[in-house]
Amino acid sequence: MTRVEAENTADRTPVAPSTGTWPAATRRRSNPLLQMTLARLRLFLRDRSAIFWVYVFPMLLLAALGVAFGHRPETRLPVDVVEGPGAKQIAAVLESNGTGVQSSTATPLVDEHPPVNYFDVQTVTLDDGLHRLRTGRSAVLIVPGLIAEESVAAATDAAVDIAWTKFSIDYRYDPSRPESLTVRAAVDDCLQRAAGRGDPLGVHDVVAVEPGGRYVDFVLPGILGLCIMTGGLFGVGMTVVDMRTRHLLKRLVTTPMRKPDFLMSLILARLFFLLSQAVIVLIFARFVFDVAMLGSWWPLMTLVLFGCVAFCGLGLLAACRARTMETASGIVNLITMPMWLLSGIFFSPDRFPAAVQPLVQALPLTPLVSGMRAVMLEAGGFVAVAPQLAVLALWSVLTFVGAILFFRWE
Repeated sequence: MTRVEAENTADRTPVAPSTGTWPAATRRRSNPLLQMTLARLRLFLRDRSAIFWVYVFPMLLLAALGVAFGHRPETRLPVDVVEGPGAKQIAAVLESNGTGVQSSTATPLVDEHPPVNYFDVQTVTLDDGLHRLRTGRSAVLIVPGLIAEESVAAATDAAVDIAWTKFSIDYRYDPSRPESLTVRAAVDDCLQRAAGRGDPLGVHDVVAVEPGGRYVDFVLPGILGLCIMTGGLFGVGMTVVDMRTRHLLKRLVTTPMRKPDFLMSLILARLFFLLSQAVIVLIFARFVFDVAMLGSWWPLMTLVLFGCVAFCGLGLLAACRARTMETASGIVNLITMPMWLLSGIFFSPDRFPAAVQPLVQALPLTPLVSGMRAVMLEAGGFVAVAPQLAVLALWSVLTFVGAILFFRWE
């Protein structure tokens, strides 16, 4: 055998995977867990799109919802009045909240409490009113009528008010819409007082906005939980599949690195960004929208930490066998979709029937969001959120152990 043939034969000889461990001095200098974690951090920092989705997008989403729901003026109830006899009189009463136009027998209101205009009144035709009611632009449609023929002539004269006893009013609304029931009761109360009904009990309206009562206060923990879920699942799961498709995992299998070290390095690297993301979003919400923080930061950040570990572990488990990005994306979407709908990101999960509550409460996003709301809006401490922490810890352990058992390098 010539020298060239010997060298070619040596190059084609497969290298057996190393089964030993590195020398102690080398291992101290090059800890696999530390080096892999630092490598993942450097790769992430070089990806500008990832930085946008992790840090910028949550603040943009929160800003949009905060502008839409955080600084709304007083709520005005949409009411439509069908054109016809007495329509202007009814509209005027509603626009003045029952204080501008009153009959001679109406109970006078207290002057030191100026009236608040609760109603957004539109005078429409019957067809337009039914269309607006059907499309949700109006909560109640008022169809006025007259029970006496002689009142019709008087109704043509706008300067003369019709006696309220001559009116016949129909309320059209959908009782399955809670706001319609509220508006119907408010409209009827306003008209009845204008018609002379006396209220034996004197009451006053005092506007009070309690800390944490706005929608932006409610939705912030949901957005934070959503970011943690997507960051953990997509950030960790897609990284594993990307390394597998580029055959990087095959190179790592020839090293003495243990499987738990590799998987834990992915979680640690992702934890750094998820925790920093949570802090930045909370500070942004605090200074821009003055979001309430009634509890302590320690139980809140503990919940965030447990949630990050749980979803990173879930991302590892979802990608432990996936061979393509399409497969991994399908699995991750299948996991996230139920939590998008059921875990109370934008509304309370208590709205769902009792039959599905065990499933809702078992999802990892539900205790994370409800726990953060308990701390931020109800001043809950470690004791109050202990059940949520226990559920998240259980998810963390089960998913990480499952990832170790089912993970394959190839």
